[in-house]
Amino acid sequence: MRRRAASESLMQGFLRRLTTWLQGDTRPKRRRTRFQLEQLEDRCLLSGSPLPILNSNPGAPSTLYLDFSGLYEPTWGAYSNVSTPQFRLDGDGSGFSAHEVAVINEVFQRVAETYSPFNINVTTSAPADLSHGRTQIVAIGGSYNDWFHSAAGGISYVGAFANPSLPNVSHVFVDGTAGVAQYIAIAAAHEAGHAFGLNHQSTFDAAGNVLQEYNPGDSASAPLMGLAYYATRALWWVGPADTGHGAAIQDDEAVIAGADNGFGYRPDYYGQAEQTATPLTLSNVQIGQAGVIDAPTSADYFTFTTTGGAASFTVATAAVGPTLHARLELWSAAGIVAVGDSPTALGASVSATLAAGKYYVVVRSHGGHGDVGQYTLTGLVPQGTSGTTTAAFTQAATFTRTADQALYAQDAAGNWRLLSPAGTILAISVSTDATGRAEVFALATDNSLWVYRQGAWAILSPAGTINALSASNDDVVFVLASDHSLWVHSPAGGWAILSPGGTINTLSASTGDVVFVLASDHSLWKHSPGGGWAILSPANTINALAAAPGDEVFALASDSSLWLYANAGWRELSPTGTILSVNAGADASGSPDAFVLASDHTFWMYAHNGWTRTTAAAAPTNAAPVTPKPDTPQRAALLQDAVSHDSSTAAATKVAATPQFPHEPFMPLCMCPACVAARHAAMG
Repeated sequence: MRRRAASESLMQGFLRRLTTWLQGDTRPKRRRTRFQLEQLEDRCLLSGSPLPILNSNPGAPSTLYLDFSGLYEPTWGAYSNVSTPQFRLDGDGSGFSAHEVAVINEVFQRVAETYSPFNINVTTSAPADLSHGRTQIVAIGGSYNDWFHSAAGGISYVGAFANPSLPNVSHVFVDGTAGVAQYIAIAAAHEAGHAFGLNHQSTFDAAGNVLQEYNPGDSASAPLMGLAYYATRALWWVGPADTGHGAAIQDDEAVIAGADNGFGYRPDYYGQAEQTATPLTLSNVQIGQAGVIDAPTSADYFTFTTTGGAASFTVATAAVGPTLHARLELWSAAGIVAVGDSPTALGASVSATLAAGKYYVVVRSHGGHGDVGQYTLTGLVPQGTSGTTTAAFTQAATFTRTADQALYAQDAAGNWRLLSPAGTILAISVSTDATGRAEVFALATDNSLWVYRQGAWAILSPAGTINALSASNDDVVFVLASDHSLWVHSPAGGWAILSPGGTINTLSASTGDVVFVLASDHSLWKHSPGGGWAILSPANTINALAAAPGDEVFALASDSSLWLYANAGWRELSPTGTILSVNAGADASGSPDAFVLASDHTFWMYAHNGWTRTTAAAAPTNAAPVTPKPDTPQRAALLQDAVSHDSSTAAATKVAATPQFPHEPFMPLCMCPACVAARHAAMG
């Protein structure tokens, strides 16, 4: 394929816009051994954009990591020195071009939709735990000629996710997918499917002979584990696998959600029957909900009460790569009022003139193979009343981000107001303005930053610039920019940079405009207005942090022990191997509280120098205070180690043994217009 030159003018324009929004006023410095202030526009920057950091289901127990950054593997099966370069379409490996970023975003959206029924997080960011049973890596980049030397779109071992004897890395080759986002996404989801235990969906004759190893389906839909490149929808399937001479029927979803993989289906956010129907969140007469249908037999039930009049509802499927074919139903206590169920359109709508009373809206699957995926429900309810209404709303006192990524405010009287609809807000952090009124900083789904204060929204940073946020008091917010630099915004000073690109992983703000950060080398630092930067724990010692009011921070060490930094000193709260995650707060007296998930997956609260169990299990115990020390890497062969191996000169070599791939990879396809037209014609 032809390779396009990276567009410098687009990147320069982006940098100018970013600099306009994020203006620092400190002198740039080059030395990187400590955190330093430097001005964004004077830095030596990559010629391309950074990798978009995207997550579909944060907090899920397992991860599907789409690795576009490049990967070195000392061995992969019977191959050694396997090096996957950074994902490239435009020939420039220093950052990502605008075209490459667009392709990465589309690939992510398609794979996230495909795996939305399952309790797994699809991400472009490397997780801390790369072990079997926790993370499946899909390395996307390079050519099959780099090391595999056989034409393929991708390759994977069957069952590799849960089997420690197999590499939990699948590969997708750019030249085997023509660099097209749809094909890359289908190949990535297919190869990950193998890793989660799936075989190919095939076709057989009456005697059990294989007719097509890759079931092509038709132009409307095809099995994802078959040949789905050219179908409108690539779906999970129920059909004969390429084993057992046609007698082995494989239910793709059941295998992925099975006990071998351990993560199962995504938990249901909404009621699954009339008796457990979820009240619709109403803003005056408008509604907005987002959800996932995880099985063809599944349905989400909502309820609302109205004083009567014209009502209408619409369910829309995913904007990119939709897999759900939805059916929409409106019920009263007497039975069905209206049904939206198109045989061809994937979404549905209903409308009716309603009498006063209680009603139900049901979103369900059309019921065919793979009719599962994400949806958004919107509509109008006349004079609606429910548990969330906007009647007599006064002034925001608290803010709530819901599971469907909407943002609501509640006043002191308990009245609610919708501030931002479903699908718009990734994260929030609450602060106060100069008058002491509550306000909220919001990270939008397009990675822009906003603040809602005194009844109005204001944008602080444009789309694509912010990855995380944490607010202090007095209208001050700290942000992690998309290039992993750290910035602070205040009413008086505007934007100021605190640490340059590539230095910060996470942040957590405390009161008094103090921020604690986990650096990219897993050291812990503190920045305060008067004291600048101070290191609290050296490299490779800290995995997570949570700041508490009063210049204190809880730190989860690399050995899974928990520590509290307070009064300029460390105190161990729970010993090695006991804690998985931590959040922080303060009680009414201002004393720090920690809320933790223990290693036995029970919840605990630390307050007033002691532990309180919130679910049954053995309590984390205190140990003698010691200073946190660097920990050795938990994984001996780090998959992304590009330092000890020169991938530019060490060619991938094949050892004597032949790898026993349970299945062949995707077949290479010619992408010329004539061949594409011929395949479409063959499918009718």
